[in-house]
Amino acid sequence: MAVVTAGSPGAVDDATIEQWHAAYASNDKNLLATNAVCVSDVADVLLNRDSVVDNTDVEFDHRMQYDEAKATDQKSTGRCWIFAATNVIRLHFIKKFGLSDSFEFSQPYLFFWDKLEKANYFLESIIKTRSEPLDSRLVHHLLSTPINDGGQYDMIINLISKHGLVPKSAFPESKHSCNSRRMNQIIITKLREFAQVLRDASKASDESALRAIKSKQMSEIYSIMCIFFGIPPKQFTWSFRNKEKKYVEHPKLTPLTFVGQLIDFDVTDMVSLISDPRNPYYKLYTVDYLGNVVGGRDVRYSMMSLCATPLRIVDLSSSLVNVPIEVLNELAARSIEGGEPVWFGCDVGKHFHREMHVMDLGIFNYNLVFNTKFNQNREQRLRYGQSLMTHAMVFNAFHGEVGNVSRWRVENSWSDKNNKGFATMTNDWFNEYVYQIVVNKSLLSPEILAVYDQVPTVLPPWDPMGSLAN
Repeated sequence: MAVVTAGSPGAVDDATIEQWHAAYASNDKNLLATNAVCVSDVADVLLNRDSVVDNTDVEFDHRMQYDEAKATDQKSTGRCWIFAATNVIRLHFIKKFGLSDSFEFSQPYLFFWDKLEKANYFLESIIKTRSEPLDSRLVHHLLSTPINDGGQYDMIINLISKHGLVPKSAFPESKHSCNSRRMNQIIITKLREFAQVLRDASKASDESALRAIKSKQMSEIYSIMCIFFGIPPKQFTWSFRNKEKKYVEHPKLTPLTFVGQLIDFDVTDMVSLISDPRNPYYKLYTVDYLGNVVGGRDVRYSMMSLCATPLRIVDLSSSLVNVPIEVLNELAARSIEGGEPVWFGCDVGKHFHREMHVMDLGIFNYNLVFNTKFNQNREQRLRYGQSLMTHAMVFNAFHGEVGNVSRWRVENSWSDKNNKGFATMTNDWFNEYVYQIVVNKSLLSPEILAVYDQVPTVLPPWDPMGSLAN
């Protein structure tokens, strides 16, 4: 057993501890805070009542004509990006067919195909990096999380373009589509084993031989997926009663014809923009090894279309235009003003009261309780690992004017238990913790559009701009 030598440079010694304790004990507020925090949830002690009053049961003066359906629930999974995207698409669909506000597209259907495609993407990445040292940062990154629940907006369009979409009635939730932990453990265990097999075989096999091995491995993954989810439908009948109680039936649909024939929501001109102060603005960026579907061509414009014919939109190292946060803010407001909700990615865990569904920099008074402030700015938090994208949601209303918004209305996917599933976000919070939005290309200025002609700068796979998919 090692012995700590007294007086070692940099060590914590008894005299210093006594000084710290004297400073702590000299402030009666510290003793009060200790008594409160030791017997209470610290979030309750930190809660700033003024922030609660200012951001609870508030109205929004800019709302879309049809802006709301019943809140959805991703349950114990990381499917927020799938829920946010399908929540955007379903608004138009509900209005078109006069459906109940509880209608949902099948998130588990997309989740199934995303898991399967990501497994294949991972194994292809292992083949691609077979000459890299096992302990290289890249291979270590790939093996650290072979698959996960997270994703990006463009990955959704990848999945819909290749596999289509179905109503939730055609492919409902299973036990493990709602709680993915055990499923992920099993699949990840197999994928790491398969990665070892492929790397070992690469010493004596060419690429075609490795892909033959991979095909057998993927057959095993497919069987595991079907056991966890059930078998995705190849054909189905969609029937419903609309709000006028009229019975409607659409027989013999495939997931792709369902999209091509019935979904009018056209995302051909939808683009992703980020605001990353670490890097120059009005430049194009991609994140290496950020994708879910192998094959076809890279997407430069993040332009996709929901149509009956599968598009070749795959292997998505999604190209992102980097703009100042004020531009992100303005474009989100203009989209809502024009009647389109906004998919966005943010760091949801910061200054967020989950039960009250309030996101406000002042919701918790850390200085009052702990005598400390958090002093890093947006750029510094990104550089030092204190912030990254962790959650996707939807903006569907705001209060104020374009360029001078005071608060935002957010549709979450954590059930309707808290504020019916909708949150209030202050504009100050937006400016600190929102990192990505998806809007129509028609809203972009010529300056931004010109950026898409650039050769994108490739960010490493572990960059925080790709964290929503990790």
